[in-house]
Amino acid sequence: MTAFRLAGPRDAQALIRLYELTGQRPVGVGIWAEEKALAAQLASPHRLWAVAEDATGIKAVASLTLEPDNRLAKLYRLFTLAAWEERRDLLTGCLRLAMKTSLERNLADVAYCTARTINSADQLLTLEHGFKAIGIFPNAPSADGQKVSGLAAWYGPGVLARRYADYALHPAVRPFFELARTQLGFADLAQADASRLLPDTAPSLPPLEVIQSPMFAAEQFRQLRERRKLSVNFYPFQAPNVLVTSPDQAIQVFAAVPPELHFAAIIGEHLKTSVNPVALYRAVSTLLRQTGAAYIEVINDASDTLGIECILRAGFSPCGYFPALKSTDDARRDFVVFARSLEPVNAAHAAMPDAFAGYLKEFLNAQSAKPPVVEGRTV
Repeated sequence: MTAFRLAGPRDAQALIRLYELTGQRPVGVGIWAEEKALAAQLASPHRLWAVAEDATGIKAVASLTLEPDNRLAKLYRLFTLAAWEERRDLLTGCLRLAMKTSLERNLADVAYCTARTINSADQLLTLEHGFKAIGIFPNAPSADGQKVSGLAAWYGPGVLARRYADYALHPAVRPFFELARTQLGFADLAQADASRLLPDTAPSLPPLEVIQSPMFAAEQFRQLRERRKLSVNFYPFQAPNVLVTSPDQAIQVFAAVPPELHFAAIIGEHLKTSVNPVALYRAVSTLLRQTGAAYIEVINDASDTLGIECILRAGFSPCGYFPALKSTDDARRDFVVFARSLEPVNAAHAAMPDAFAGYLKEFLNAQSAKPPVVEGRTV
């Protein structure tokens, strides 16, 4: 008989054995390298592990990474060694226990998953459990080698009713908003007049350079965040390992760049001087490409119409709409996910599961409608 329970440090060795038997090599799984490190993860208040177990040992696992202050969780791992006929029951049971526990312990009432750390077939299984497709990541490698990853989210009872929704929506975001609204059933928003947004003019940029020093970047970011000196400071479950800066550090842009993934996420900035945000994000994109990133991601509050316009003018396109991502004092705020693919998105990628295909189609439409970005002078 199979039982479902929460795992703890004593399960480290059994989980390592399960992982080795699956033969999987998903990205970013350094914690599995040694039992001591995994035991520490299993004891962490920022992780929650649900397992399926029978007389032969642990057969399946669902792992959540938690951000309790924001009541947000990320489904980080979902895997099993079981044959296909058992797979659905085992993984669904683990997932059900993990989500139930996150609510009962008041840890999270919103969760999401991506096909970067969960293979595409198992992500489709999460949709059966109540996750909803809310976007895609074009040219971002997935756990099973696909070049387009899906983004799905799960919501606890009453969460969507607490969304901040008193704003007008940027027209470029509407197709993605409508796809998410079809999935989740929330009310429509008025549309903003993009013609009234500021023109693309501002002082020229000083020279910028990339500092690839993970500990330095992370410490600078931590200090600035603690002092509330970051003008962009919300990007869950990411820490910077790269800093793009001017020589006098009047401009600092922090990014997470896992080198093996050819991927970058811009996660925060600290500006002590007036800059053209469009030119800045173009320049940062150019420099991140020099680090090997073929795909760059940024998120922005859906109510920040001017910020969205600047991101669009910098060459990014929407690829997802995440309702209720960020928790504030009395509401949760919607965010838009943007991508800038520095390599063409192959037409073959359009063969995605139906739940995500609409987002890829709208991203490709946005890409084809966007004029080519002129990077400007070399920085």
